[in-house]
Amino acid sequence: MQMFTKKKIEVVVEAIYAPRVAEAAKKAGAKGYTILPNLQGSGTHGDRRGSGLSGAFENVMVICVVDASIAGDVMKAIKDAIGDAIGVLYASDVEVLRDEHF
Repeated sequence: MQMFTKKKIEVVVEAIYAPRVAEAAKKAGAKGYTILPNLQGSGTHGDRRGSGLSGAFENVMVICVVDASIAGDVMKAIKDAIGDAIGVLYASDVEVLRDEHF
């Protein structure tokens, strides 16, 4: 079975920024994304548990898998989209089965 190496880009931001992140990733060449809601954790800005009735300040994770050749462009576009907002942005190598999906 042939595997293909790609970059998985993960972004943890407040839910209000998720549409902005997803749009920036797609404009930079990502073919799709996944959003995981209601993340909780702790980091340099303290504990994050979400707050309020709207959910706008809950953390979410936006994930996209892209070809390594565009990963830098996608990450820059996401960074520009979130500006100075609290967030975590990172990439890792992953192996996929269906190269044409990414």
